[in-house]
Amino acid sequence: MGAPWATNAGRRKRLLTNIRICCYVKHSCAALGGRRYTSLEVDNVIRFSTGETLAKVSQANPGLLAKDIRQAQHARDVLCEIPIRNLIRMMQKAADLYKDATLPMGDGVQSPADFARQHSASTGPPEHMCKANMAKNHFVLSNMDRILDCLTRA
Repeated sequence: MGAPWATNAGRRKRLLTNIRICCYVKHSCAALGGRRYTSLEVDNVIRFSTGETLAKVSQANPGLLAKDIRQAQHARDVLCEIPIRNLIRMMQKAADLYKDATLPMGDGVQSPADFARQHSASTGPPEHMCKANMAKNHFVLSNMDRILDCLTRA
């Protein structure tokens, strides 16, 4: 039988795809409809090499997701009312916050250095590679206006 933490490898990968996780054992709430939700069902994010718990992440159950999905058209309508240029500015601001700011996360805060350390600990790449990936993400989000111009031949 493999390591006990290896059984959640696919779930862990999905969890880490789009969230920044707090250092040490913090609890990250699910965000449903823009509101925080602390679930009774919690997954542990573990250090890939030792199985040590690094963070706990609330899971959204199917009922909550269905409720959120029912609001999807309203959310889309609201986004459609925002001019594209404003959405791009929001993306650029988000890119700067992602790269430079200490942000609220779960029941604590997380700096970019904390994120790189946590990402490295939970998935395996060295911290410098995590920081390089953060720089790439920042570059793409910061240059979304140019990227869209190129893709649309504007």
